[in-house]
Amino acid sequence: NCNNVDLNRNFNTKDWISHGIWEFGDQKITISGGKNPLSEPETRALVNFIDKNNIKIVFDFHNRVGTVLATGDKLGKEIAKIYCKSSGYKDITGTEWQNTGWIKNYLEEKDITYVEIETLKRWGSDWERNKEALIKSLEYIKTI
Repeated sequence: NCNNVDLNRNFNTKDWISHGIWEFGDQKITISGGKNPLSEPETRALVNFIDKNNIKIVFDFHNRVGTVLATGDKLGKEIAKIYCKSSGYKDITGTEWQNTGWIKNYLEEKDITYVEIETLKRWGSDWERNKEALIKSLEYIKTI
């Protein structure tokens, strides 16, 4: 954001630190997690929305990798499997990451299912691929 804080490292988690770590594969980059957890208005707004609306599942879209990463609960694993089958993305659920202050960690601590979709394109859209996968995931959720 405009304060040079990585908003995805600004959540009030057990592992939050002011200089968070962004990790993907062998790559580890130190980034700002903010002056304190929830120091940023964007993060506070999202947390307030989740808390006030009794959210049970969060789909979080990122870009450029073609992977799905979900929480390790039964629902998260099943949604990841369905999403990957439909989209062709790789399921990396269960991979260990050192991403401090991360929304995934925050949601896991609150027993909320989290599904992070890393789409294939940085610019432009692979919406049709994701639309079908999202529809199939939501159809599954409706059955439980």
